[in-house]
Amino acid sequence: MLNKKQCIVVCVAINVAFIFAQIYKHTKLVQYAYLKQHDEHILEHHQQTIQTLTQQLHALKDRETIRAFAQKELSMQPLSMKQIKRLPT
Repeated sequence: MLNKKQCIVVCVAINVAFIFAQIYKHTKLVQYAYLKQHDEHILEHHQQTIQTLTQQLHALKDRETIRAFAQKELSMQPLSMKQIKRLPT
C-alpha cells in the first residue's frame, strides 16, 4: 500500500496532468474555432463570386445585350421582311 507521502505525490501529479489536459483541450478548441471562422470567410467569398457570375451570365443572356453585341462587335444588322426570300419547294 502507498504511504501518505506517495499518495499526495500521486494526487498532485494527476491534478497537474488534468490541468495540462484542460489547457490542451482549450488550445485545440480555439484553434478549431479559428479554422472554422477562416473556412466560413472563404465560403462567403465563394458564394459572393457565384452570385456575381450568375448575374453576369443572366446579363449576357439578355436579348438586348446579344443584339447590341452582334451589331457593334460583329457588324451585323437586323433583317427586314423584305430582305427574306422564299425558296420554291
